[in-house]
Amino acid sequence: MCTRSIVSLFALVLFVSAPASAELPADVDAITKHLEFFGYKVTNKQDHLEAEHPQNVNFNVRAIRGGTLFVTFFPTEDDAKKPENRASVLELINGFNENSVLVNFFIDKDGDLGASAWYPGPYQKEVFGLLVDRWNSDVKENLQRDPEKSKALLR
Repeated sequence: MCTRSIVSLFALVLFVSAPASAELPADVDAITKHLEFFGYKVTNKQDHLEAEHPQNVNFNVRAIRGGTLFVTFFPTEDDAKKPENRASVLELINGFNENSVLVNFFIDKDGDLGASAWYPGPYQKEVFGLLVDRWNSDVKENLQRDPEKSKALLR
């Protein structure tokens, strides 16, 4: 198994095995200010932040396992959820992961496309800025790489 696959599997295990009671990152105020600087509207929920942007990827932020997790979900077309299309959908998602630097793509239990990125440790301004930039680049580049396949996948 290649290192990229192991890292992707690790991030997914972190996400799936996380306790049901998520929590806000310790540096929630600094993270909120930084996301607002990037033009995000940030809503502070009890256990996570919701970050919305008119041109960039919307996502949630929460603390997990000593780091910070970004996660988002995209609803998929009903046809993409059909068992006979599972192999082609997973092939597309594997391609996303092969071309991604940071983001791990997966299909959730409802058949929707998920994307996550985790980094260890506390908030650091420079690292966090790079994380947000790469997050948006990875998601956008992968969804735009083959517009026809992405259109068939996503609602």
